[in-house]
Amino acid sequence: MKYAVLYHSHTGNTEAVAKAIAGALPEGQSRLEAITSETAVPEEDFVFVGFWTDEGTASPVVAQLLSRFHGKKVAFFGTAGMGGSQPYFQGIVERASQVLPGDNEKADWFFCQGKMPAPIRARYEAALEKDPNDQRMRFALENFDRALSHPDPKDLEDAAAFARRVIRE
Repeated sequence: MKYAVLYHSHTGNTEAVAKAIAGALPEGQSRLEAITSETAVPEEDFVFVGFWTDEGTASPVVAQLLSRFHGKKVAFFGTAGMGGSQPYFQGIVERASQVLPGDNEKADWFFCQGKMPAPIRARYEAALEKDPNDQRMRFALENFDRALSHPDPKDLEDAAAFARRVIRE
């Protein structure tokens, strides 16, 4: 079987996960490609689709590509700055897969936390200056700091294990 590993990465987090997945697939049977607005529907029957989380779902360029898939087996992967919770990740996958036509088969998914750009931390800090008692912003700032090391080596090992597992299923 041939595999495509397609990804849309905003900060490099999802690209790192994509490379870990591609590296775990059988040699010579996969290809790795960044998703752009020009990306064609892959010829491969099994496609790993990765994305950074954009307001709780896939970015528009990924959604547009997914909406054109037919007859594919699709495994989702990606990163989310507000990660850490499997139910949260599941919601991201459910929202992103809503655009996938019904003649595709959804395989499993893998998500992990990813570091966020520095301007986001500045935005959280500014909000806390206005309201030092804002517990939501305090949590967001703590989460930002936890995310700084992700995806970490364990996340990348887990992504590779995910890839090996789903191609056997």
